[in-house]
Amino acid sequence: MSISEPQPIRQFVRAGAGAGKTWNLTRQVVYRALSYYEKEGEWPKTVMTTFTRKATQELKERLLTFCLKEEPRALEFVQSSSYLMITTMHGLFDSFLRRYGSGMGLASQYMIVDSQKADFWRKRTVKELLLTNKEYASLLSSYDVRRLLEVLKTYEDVYWYNEYSCAQSSQLQDLCRSLTKELSKSLGRIVSQSSSYVEGEKWEEYFLYINELKSVLLEDLSWGDCQKSLGKVIGRVTKPRKSKNNPGLPSNLDDELKKSIDQIKSLINDPEYKIENWNKAESVFLKFSRFADDYMKNLYKTKMTEASLEANDLENFSLKLVKENVEASSKFCNDWDMWFIDEFQDTSPKQIEIIDRFVGKKPCYIVGDPQQSIYLFRGSRSEVFFKKQEQMKSDGDEITQLQSNYRSQAKLLDFINDFFPFLSSQFNVMDAQVKASEKKSSVIVSKVEANDEDIEINHIMSQMKSLLDEGVSPKDICLLGRTNSALDKMQKSLMKAGFPVISHSSSNYYSRREIIDALSLLQLLINPWDDVNLVTWMRSPWMALNDEEIVGILGDCEEKYWVAFKEYFSNNKDYEPGQLLLKAMHEKNEWGLGWVLRKLLVSLGFVEYSFKIDSTGRREANLWKFLNMVEKVTREPGGSLLRLIEEGGFTSSLDDVGQNTDASSPVEPDKINLMTVHASKGLQFKYVFIPFMNKKMRKTSHANFCSLEDKKLFSFRVPFGEHDQFIGTPVEKMYL
Repeated sequence: MSISEPQPIRQFVRAGAGAGKTWNLTRQVVYRALSYYEKEGEWPKTVMTTFTRKATQELKERLLTFCLKEEPRALEFVQSSSYLMITTMHGLFDSFLRRYGSGMGLASQYMIVDSQKADFWRKRTVKELLLTNKEYASLLSSYDVRRLLEVLKTYEDVYWYNEYSCAQSSQLQDLCRSLTKELSKSLGRIVSQSSSYVEGEKWEEYFLYINELKSVLLEDLSWGDCQKSLGKVIGRVTKPRKSKNNPGLPSNLDDELKKSIDQIKSLINDPEYKIENWNKAESVFLKFSRFADDYMKNLYKTKMTEASLEANDLENFSLKLVKENVEASSKFCNDWDMWFIDEFQDTSPKQIEIIDRFVGKKPCYIVGDPQQSIYLFRGSRSEVFFKKQEQMKSDGDEITQLQSNYRSQAKLLDFINDFFPFLSSQFNVMDAQVKASEKKSSVIVSKVEANDEDIEINHIMSQMKSLLDEGVSPKDICLLGRTNSALDKMQKSLMKAGFPVISHSSSNYYSRREIIDALSLLQLLINPWDDVNLVTWMRSPWMALNDEEIVGILGDCEEKYWVAFKEYFSNNKDYEPGQLLLKAMHEKNEWGLGWVLRKLLVSLGFVEYSFKIDSTGRREANLWKFLNMVEKVTREPGGSLLRLIEEGGFTSSLDDVGQNTDASSPVEPDKINLMTVHASKGLQFKYVFIPFMNKKMRKTSHANFCSLEDKKLFSFRVPFGEHDQFIGTPVEKMYL
């Protein structure tokens, strides 16, 4: 590729795993920028989005490395944030709102708050509405406040579309009739395909019965009458049994038939399909809709008044702004010359609606792979990817396929190409570019004949020990788990056995020993009169006072303990930690808490000690991350260090979203990696262990609140009967 080659203005690229997606992306960015510079005499203002902050850092490094080696002319472009903005989706929406949010009355210096702060606003909003409106208060006869808040919090996501409505009885009947039509088609197809496999009077009788069910499903009846008619027919004839002379239907057709019959039984018997339940639920739905709209208006007003948003509000408020203020999105579109959208398969419909308005008809390069979409729980779906592909194709834009795999061995790719098309017709096979390994197998499946997980763990540890004894580096080994609890169990066992391990869990930053100590010191600097925290700190290794010494210092102290400790430090000039603490107390008002805390942590040996016991630098990086958070909070209007202490973290800028994760190690630790499947996305390891594969998938059995995007309907569970059993609707059935 060179700048002399013609570049398509708008291009949609489907790049399979290992197909060189990032390699192509970095070159597209550089060559398109150089081409623009040759024509216009200036660098293009360019946006490049990807899904995670880790990915943004990798893209920056790739671009810089490529320019240093091959295109030094573009160094000015890739190094300047004025020309090239590499960001996440949330980072992009943050930039948009800070530039043009004033169009909706949002202060440009808004803060990002954590969920605990926002949940306080939610509770206050609900309380005020329930106390001031008797109609809304009657909802408490069906829901306690906790459950009401749960439903409202889920409702918030659909509210911003301004298109959803609660499901009414007539709409639910329409949904059920659409289900019966689909079932009728399915039964007809199964009968036509099955006739060539079986024969005999019993099968003829059974197929007549299936066709009768098919006819009832198609009859133009009210939903109640349809249920009664189906109830008279279902189960009247049983399916012929298999025998040596009569093997029955192929397993795929047999499974489809059973699934369809079970679905018909569900339509007849399940309470979600009872029309009398819908009529009772409808009045609750309508009342809730009015309540929820007032709730959202008041919550929105609070966030605007406080100039504080949650992380999810970045896309919600952006959606509201682009819908209500076309001029704002047009201006933001004109701020940029070209767009690059990476990991497109992970974007949600809401994000795409915003991005489409930002990009407009500007040059763009969109790349992704629906086979690598793992964020269904965040709203991304492969259907969204294919819809965008068809849209750009119809607009005459270039569609490119990158389906050669340069990463995986041929044997592995052969298996994937053979197996996965059975799971999804959307699966694209890839061409192997890496020769097959000489080893007979690359994957070992071990079946442990025991219910005790410890036996499986011991088996894994023996396999890992064999690898390490062969000279394999620990950092080349990864253990993947479905849940953090599974990883915790593995980590404890591995550490107890002496294996070098590092956990990439996303929820343990504030439970780290170095952060607990740093928080305690910060609390002491803010409020030395907290006796419990003060004594806890004095017993820490950093002050090195034993219990006998502390008892001697306090004696018969009738005042706050800080008075006694301060007097002790003043009388013992040789006790260095005490002198450092007294000096910090004196300097904090003049120099500020952030600077004083930084100086004190260094002086007491926090940082040096952290590095000595963890040569990877992770502990030290965690401390610096904490100090940066403290200093940001002290600089921000309305920032609260007390809230940082009490709530385990107060976010004052977008960079702190997701702050509960460990800081990155400056040095890659030579340890066995433990992480969840989601955390491993985009990483590579030579040896991967996946334990507890016998555990069943955790399927969702119900949803307290659910919505159908194509129908723009939502519903939630309503209590019925003497025992107030919560029952859903057909919306929930279709949603699940």
